[in-house]
Amino acid sequence: MIAPSFLSLASQTSKVVQAAYGAAEMSGQHNAALDAASALSELLTVRMEDAEAGTNYTTYPFVLAEDAYDWLKIGGELGQFRQFDRYGLRALLALTRHISGLRELAVTKDGGTLHLSVADGRQPNATAIEFLVEVAMWGDLEILIDGSNLTISSRNADESE
Repeated sequence: MIAPSFLSLASQTSKVVQAAYGAAEMSGQHNAALDAASALSELLTVRMEDAEAGTNYTTYPFVLAEDAYDWLKIGGELGQFRQFDRYGLRALLALTRHISGLRELAVTKDGGTLHLSVADGRQPNATAIEFLVEVAMWGDLEILIDGSNLTISSRNADESE
């Protein structure tokens, strides 16, 4: 059980971050750090709500037309992304973009796996890698990091693509 004051603090923090994100979006100011903060606050909020309700992770399917960022370029098999959790994937991609310093992320979908390279940006250091792995876990995702190459898959591999 999560202490009500902790849940309230997280919820109010999320609202402030979302307000800042909304203001930046409305004024056309795209900021990778704010994108990451917004996506992370959404992930934190839904996972805390799951914990408060006493349930396991609730998976919210990633719907490409609704959930993809405009800076996300997708190649390969476009198909469905529904096996990926919306909040987990958005947080992981936004955090990757922030860490790498890239303006856009190019992702290739191969079946139930996403591949991306941050070779043109900053390489994730040990602390960043730990954070990416932690976010992946909270997002019900698996991430493999090999230098500048990242591979993301859903722990819900049995769901249809």
